[in-house]
Amino acid sequence: MIWAMMLVVGASALSVILLERESTMRREASTDAEALAAVHAVEGGLAHVRHGLARNPDYAGEKLVIGACTVEATVVRREPAGWSVTLVAEPGSKRLAVELMPTKGLPKVVERR
Repeated sequence: MIWAMMLVVGASALSVILLERESTMRREASTDAEALAAVHAVEGGLAHVRHGLARNPDYAGEKLVIGACTVEATVVRREPAGWSVTLVAEPGSKRLAVELMPTKGLPKVVERR
């Protein structure tokens, strides 16, 4: 009888530990998915900015919604030619800064930070 009680207590303790671990793993996976979505969002934002600059060299950026992220794109004209672009995606806190140079088609990325 005592062995049966010990077995029940041991099984209960093991269940609690496994459920707690699963909860932690789910939170970590959610954070990883959020960060990955932010990476894709800033890359999509960069593509949008390059197309915007190809259409209008005076394009100054905008706030974009890409998937579950909001991307703030800021474009600053550099002299004598080119643009500095900063993109920030939330949630996920991904930041990308690039330097672009004009070409016949889409502006060319010359530096990424």
